[in-house]
Amino acid sequence: MELPTEALADEVAFQLQIAWYDGESCGKDKMKKQLDPDGYHLEISNAIKHIKNKSQRERKQHHDDMEEQRRSQQKEVRQQVLHLKR
Repeated sequence: MELPTEALADEVAFQLQIAWYDGESCGKDKMKKQLDPDGYHLEISNAIKHIKNKSQRERKQHHDDMEEQRRSQQKEVRQQVLHLKR
């Protein structure tokens, strides 16, 4: 039986490393699909970039608008509950 040549040993090591990288890549892709099955990553990224690019005044206005919307929804729910209690 012959011993493997250095070139063959190098080729085996290279192929093992390639297989390792492919496995890591496949695992990352699988994890991404589990975390974001509908593929909203790009949409979420763009929304975050849009918010980051806003000025401080615009961010405060957005925050105030969201708070007002939340309060309005709470008020509506309270009114529905009170109406159901009658």
